[in-house]
Amino acid sequence: MKKIPIIFSVLLTVFMVSSCKDDEINPYSLGKTISVVSQSVIFDAPAATGTVVVASDGGSITAAADAPWATVSVSGNTVNVSVTENDNINGRSSLLTIKNGSDSVNVTIQQRGFVFRLDASSITIDDDAQEKSFGLTHNTDVSIKTSDDWLTAAIDGDAFKVAVTANDTKHLRSGYVYYTAGTYTDSIRVVQYEFEKDLAGDCFLLGTNTSNGEQAVLRATFSYDKATSKYVLDLPDFTGWKLHLGFNSSVPSASIYAADQIGEYDGDYVFSTLWDLDQGYLSWSSSVSISGDFQYDDAEKVTYVYFEDNGSWSGYNVGALRFELFSSTTLSSGARKGLLLGLAEPMLLRFNPE
Repeated sequence: MKKIPIIFSVLLTVFMVSSCKDDEINPYSLGKTISVVSQSVIFDAPAATGTVVVASDGGSITAAADAPWATVSVSGNTVNVSVTENDNINGRSSLLTIKNGSDSVNVTIQQRGFVFRLDASSITIDDDAQEKSFGLTHNTDVSIKTSDDWLTAAIDGDAFKVAVTANDTKHLRSGYVYYTAGTYTDSIRVVQYEFEKDLAGDCFLLGTNTSNGEQAVLRATFSYDKATSKYVLDLPDFTGWKLHLGFNSSVPSASIYAADQIGEYDGDYVFSTLWDLDQGYLSWSSSVSISGDFQYDDAEKVTYVYFEDNGSWSGYNVGALRFELFSSTTLSSGARKGLLLGLAEPMLLRFNPE
């Protein structure tokens, strides 16, 4: 009979302990007095406004953002959010804290960086008056201006439009479209020309004679040889000599390559070679070249190309074009017989026809 009171006493103690625990306040069992109903605070790069709507138990709502580019105000249960323009390519975020008394909720304000992507790095157009349109992706305002009266540009939605008047100058002309998007500023070169009208014809190949330091001037005719599909400089001061040029019509630019068979001289073969003046090394590898863009000088009324090192000969800086004699069309040190003419800082010059 002594066991029963002991068991009853244990049960009574468990009951009392359980009752005491149920009477205590559990801080995690209370519901929040404020919650987010809706939010619209993800922005593109331009300045903009959005809102966060909350539900509350009727207390006083306050709000604050932790970044200076985001400002907030409260109207009832609506928090108004304003952001300044993000003129950086990187996105940014700010923490918005909304309070109802001692209770609070957090919302992240996000703003994307500006985007500007144009489907053209340079623009080449023939001599006719015309307008061209290029694809454009952007999420911020873009300001545009042009360098010349014959060239205009505009943004129309997702299109970048460039318009030119007819080119009756008889020479290549080029201008620039300058644009600013956020803190990003750049330009696009616009070139208007036609090969036969504005580049081909009589010209001069000149440079400093590497033998005596005097200026050397060679008459030349620049043309496109349809039979060989090559661009050619005929050199009439030498019988049958032709210098073949690489030509990039989209720039436009020209290149002179080593190992180009130019012609013959006194029973031997004339080839182009390229020379590093500083290190004294010579190359007759066909992979080595010098290049330059076609430009027009309005003051001098000339179209010109400065041929310069283009990085094709690793470790060397090409400063001169040389016409060399070889006893064979297979180039080697043994077949090389010597220099006919060297042109330092070679350039092509075409006077504007009247």
